[in-house]
Amino acid sequence: MSAYKDKKTGKWFVFFYYRDWQGKNKGKTKRGFQTKREALE
Repeated sequence: MSAYKDKKTGKWFVFFYYRDWQGKNKGKTKRGFQTKREALE
């Protein structure tokens, strides 16, 4: 899992890949963290 800073809002977000129950790769994004540490937790 990697954390990135959104240039537009100044907040942090994480993006990661996972395999669903059918074995397909999918991506998931969670946004709006105040700090990088929060995003990585």
